[in-house]
Formats: sequence, structure tokens, C-alpha cells
Amino acid sequence: MGCGDGCRVTQIRDQGRQLVGRNGPYRIGLDVHVLEGLHQGSRTHCIELFSRLIQLAPEMEFFLFADVERCDRQAVERFAAPNARFVQMPHTNPFQRLGYQLRNLVKKHDLNLLHTQYISPLSLPCLSAVTIHDILFEDHPEFFTRFFRLRSRLLVKRSATRADLVFTVSEFSKHDLMERYKIDPARIRVIYNAVNRSRFTPAKNDGAVVKSLGLDPGDYFLMVGRLEPRKNHARLIDAYQMTPKPRRKLVIVGQPDFGFEGLQTKVKMYGLEQEVLFLQEVKDDALPALYRHAFCFVYPSLAEGFGMPLLEAMASGVPVISSNTSAMPEIAEGAALLVDPYDVNAIADAMCRMSADHDTATRYSALGLARAATYDWDVEAEKVARAYRDILGTQAPA
Repeated sequence: MGCGDGCRVTQIRDQGRQLVGRNGPYRIGLDVHVLEGLHQGSRTHCIELFSRLIQLAPEMEFFLFADVERCDRQAVERFAAPNARFVQMPHTNPFQRLGYQLRNLVKKHDLNLLHTQYISPLSLPCLSAVTIHDILFEDHPEFFTRFFRLRSRLLVKRSATRADLVFTVSEFSKHDLMERYKIDPARIRVIYNAVNRSRFTPAKNDGAVVKSLGLDPGDYFLMVGRLEPRKNHARLIDAYQMTPKPRRKLVIVGQPDFGFEGLQTKVKMYGLEQEVLFLQEVKDDALPALYRHAFCFVYPSLAEGFGMPLLEAMASGVPVISSNTSAMPEIAEGAALLVDPYDVNAIADAMCRMSADHDTATRYSALGLARAATYDWDVEAEKVARAYRDILGTQAPA
């Protein structure tokens, strides 16, 4: 009988333990090149989770790999700790980073474990951990470019089957990994995203921030998400134009991806140039103000592995309308008004209901605040620290 996937992983893990069988501190590499790029969910995930992980695992030494000059200074400062340091990794394409750049850094710094996002390097002389937030490119290929689909189907699957530790951010994504890639559920650790409740909170006197953008506090619908077809902005605009006048403005925050031009065309077709506002460049300190001063947050995304903006809106005390598909019911059911994201009438009806029924809006605001409070970055970071200790064969310090 041949050695299957589980047998091969066991062999890799045993070889890795031989490499780390010395006295500590254990040396952990974190690929945080996402700090260089767009303000999106994976960037927030790395900042919030790893900055806390470093504090919760003082017996480990952390090496953070990124092109530091391209990173936001405030983000870099979040990782300041005696047991952590940034290592310059010049910005390059993914093939070079995964092909040799990370491997060379692992060797240079004599690492025991390297943790990456989505894809692991092709070969490593140490243990590997990978966080695969979702594999939506498998279930919804229409929302991704052909090159991205081909690359991801090959490399993400390879990473999932070969990594010593596999993390994902929802039970929905865990089930997807099990079904699609036949991963043993015992090898997958769910680490939920959470929300920084010191940033996203209802109570702050910063209405001037939204006024400077030409908005009235408490009088606009808000959508936050990269401008791409999967986020379903087109149907949201269709639904918005169906709501009766006079109506609140619709504010769409996100950086453009493919398909953005069609949204602008749709807004002009409906004559909504004065009612729909696109904000592509919003600073980190302005985003919480936009959330907390919104009347309602609308997130009719077609598919999500988690949906971090849902928690950010809930923690800001804003009632939420969201989708009843993929991971979103897992996060928001019972705390948000869920709709079929393919049904434009359902989205429009939900927006009208929130506008017309003050009690409904107030109720979902309270339910969302309570739900957001159940997600905690420290709890999730402790899960990661525990997983590292398990694979390294060590224990938490007294």
C-alpha cells in the first residue's frame, strides 16, 4: 500500500522536528509582504493577528519579511517588540518571492517555521504554516482572471496538502478545503478574523471627517470593498436607483480592480452622479469615521471566505444588510438583515425597510454590536501560538 497525502505530511513534520530539536528560542518567519499593498482584508488580518501573536509568544523570535520602505509606518510600528524585527525583503513578483527569496531568508536566519498567506514556497528547509483565507476561485471562477485561477488551483492546493499547519478563517472555508482538496479536518485550524474595537466604535466626535467629504453624518448608505465583480456593486447600484426619492446617498469605498469602469457607466446611465459617491483613497484613520457615521452598511457580496467589513460595521454600531451566501451567514446571521445577493429587488427592499422602520434599524444596530464583541483578535492569536507550540513540540512559558 502506497504512502498517501497524510503519510507524506507526517514524514515532512518528522523531518521538521529534527531541524528544531535544539534549545530555543524558536525562530519564526512571517511573510507580511501584504503590508506593502492594498488596504484589504488579508492586510488587516496580518497586522491585527501577528502583532498580537508576537506579544503572546515571548519565548519565540519573530522575523517579519517585507519591503519595509513600501510599508505604512504606522503598520510597521504595530509590531514593535523585543522578540520581533523586520527583515528587508525587496519587492518583487510572486514567482521570485516564492521561488527563492523566502527560501534564502529562511536559510540565512536559520528559521524553524515559516508562515505565509495562501501559498507556501516550493521547497523549504523548515516547517511551514499557511493561511488560506478561502478558495473562492474554485467555486466562483467567473470572478477571477484566468491567470489567477490557474496559478491558484495549482499552488494553493499544493500548499494546502503539503503544509505542516493549515489555517483558515471560517468553517465555510474549512469545509471547502476538506471537500475540494481532501484535506484531513484535523490538519485545519480555524482562526476567525475579528475587529479592533478601539478603532471601530460607535462613540467618537469626528463627524467633521465625513462632512469634509460632502456627507451628512448618519445620512448615507455605506459599502466597503474592493471594486470587483464579486463584491456585487453593480446590483447594489441597480437596487439603490429603485429606492424612492428623496433618499440618502450611497457611498462606495474601495480601490478599483477589473470591472470598475462598468460601475461608473451604470451610475451615469441612471443619472446618479450626485447621489453615488466613490471613494478610492481613504486613509486608515478616516475609515472608522465613515463606518460609524453611516446610516446603514450594505454588503451584498456574492461570495466571501469571511467578510471582515461586516464586523467593522457592526462594531461601529451601524445596522447591516448582507448576503445569505458563502461564509456571511456564519458571521452575521441573527445580527444582520440577510438577502439573496442575486435578487436586486430583495436588496432594494432591505434598504427601504431600514430607512422606513426606525425600530428595525435600531434593533440590528444593537444585535451587530453584540455579535462583533464575540470576535477577539487576542483569542485567535492565542490559537496560532498554541498551534506553533504543538508543531514545535514546546510549551507556553509559565
